[in-house]
Amino acid sequence: MGTRPVADVTASGSLEEAFNKFESQGFTADIVVACAGVERLGTVIDEPEENWDFVMGVNAQGVYLSARSAYARFVKRRQGSFVVISSDAGIVGTSGFGVYTASKHAVIGLVKCLALDFGHLGIRANAVCPGNVRTPMMDEYLRASPAEAEYWFSVVPMGRFADPDEIAGAVDFVSSPAASFMNGSVFVVDGAGSAGLFSAD
Repeated sequence: MGTRPVADVTASGSLEEAFNKFESQGFTADIVVACAGVERLGTVIDEPEENWDFVMGVNAQGVYLSARSAYARFVKRRQGSFVVISSDAGIVGTSGFGVYTASKHAVIGLVKCLALDFGHLGIRANAVCPGNVRTPMMDEYLRASPAEAEYWFSVVPMGRFADPDEIAGAVDFVSSPAASFMNGSVFVVDGAGSAGLFSAD
């Protein structure tokens, strides 16, 4: 597939360079998935201001700038699918995750506006909202904090975290012709973790 372009999602010039490099290899960006994300923990009192700048810079501004580069190309072709990886924290609040939650709510709002602004051109935008996903980073966190791991498992009715392939499957679906009338949608993949209050007792 040629050399894989790498970009800093917080820098528009870096994103444009990556898109241009991708296209110079003979490819077309028909589906763009904005999935870069970072997390910092704390309340509005104990999180330093730089955490807000850092998290919003990657999670919110990164999606905004990715959309600008993607939509400049989508509009010319009057087609395209933009998928944002938000989070279950984008649809509910989570104690101790204020900045992260704000960033994930923000991108869902952006997705809805993209759908309204460009849907008439046949261009779609949707959000996929995973719960906890079993990634190497998550496994490291769970090993370091067994009590936290037990808590997070306990609040998911299905009693487990998602496999990365399950999230990829959701992204594949919302980008496919089978979901051609899905636009501005929020697709939650969290084992019912955000469905409401739950107790295994």
